Amino acid sequence: MANYAILRTQKLKTIQDVAGSGSHVFRLRDTPNADPARKDENQILVGGESNLLHQVVNSRIAEGMNEKAKVRKDSVRAIEFLLTASPEWFEKATKEQFEKWQEANTNWLKEKYGEANLVSAVLHVDEQTPHIHAHIVPITADGRLSAKELIGGTRDKHRKLQNDYAKAMEGFGLERGSEKSIAKHQDIKEYYQSVNDAKSEKAKIPKIDKPPRFLNRDEYQKRMKRRVSKLAKSAKHWKYECKRLSKNSNSKAVEEAEKKRKEAEEQQKKLSDMCNKLLDQKSKIDAEYNRYKEVYEKELSAKNEANQRLIEKNKKLREKLEKKNVKTFSM
Repeated sequence: MANYAILRTQKLKTIQDVAGSGSHVFRLRDTPNADPARKDENQILVGGESNLLHQVVNSRIAEGMNEKAKVRKDSVRAIEFLLTASPEWFEKATKEQFEKWQEANTNWLKEKYGEANLVSAVLHVDEQTPHIHAHIVPITADGRLSAKELIGGTRDKHRKLQNDYAKAMEGFGLERGSEKSIAKHQDIKEYYQSVNDAKSEKAKIPKIDKPPRFLNRDEYQKRMKRRVSKLAKSAKHWKYECKRLSKNSNSKAVEEAEKKRKEAEEQQKKLSDMCNKLLDQKSKIDAEYNRYKEVYEKELSAKNEANQRLIEKNKKLREKLEKKNVKTFSM
């Protein structure tokens, strides 16, 4: 199975857009699809410890633009990149490969857009699939703020961007998705929405005690088996009739019995095939259910552990407040 290099972009036009992106990247707001217990494992690959991304972007614009250039109302102040790969690649990658992948991504951004324009790059490992969030301030070589010139706005330019990124990731066994695909490009918000939708759909299935019934398949299989058994007996009966009647001179009766025997055997074969297909479907559904149940139980266990940590933390805070003679409210 192929492993793909995945790149998504988002244009941030206002300083509020930049600040909102920074609050997500630096975990200043609640992130439902992230594991709080793994927050400290995230790494800043480019940029300082400051989480005030909008200030960093403004500083780069001020120092990078020439005196004649202006920031228009519709100017893109920063471009957010999401860089990742197929989940299967991360599952098999060694620690050394993972570190080289991080370095290759930041180097590609620096070479393509200029080291000074890459103001931030953060590795997230607290979500389902590791990925890098990077921010480029689109300052051109002659000191203008132009996202159109740096990444373009046409489909052809975006296709070239995807090709360039896939080529840079070839050394890691990653490849580009089909260029002839009719799928529409997703920006980062749409990408996250699709991830969350898929995750919520998976979460809905295991919240039942028994496997989901597929057209009441268990009862249907029993009925099918009974019909197959009856047809087998019928075929056997008409086979016996053929032998018995063949000893007599009534050829028409023999022909009729032979016809009914063939019909019974054909119907038996069809029903047997249908039974086998249903059994295959049952096995697949049961296997999928067990997989979803395992994921659900792991998520439930993680939530219980996180809840227990919060209870312990709250307990310590209450004890600390009580020592200072501060009244607390009961939860």
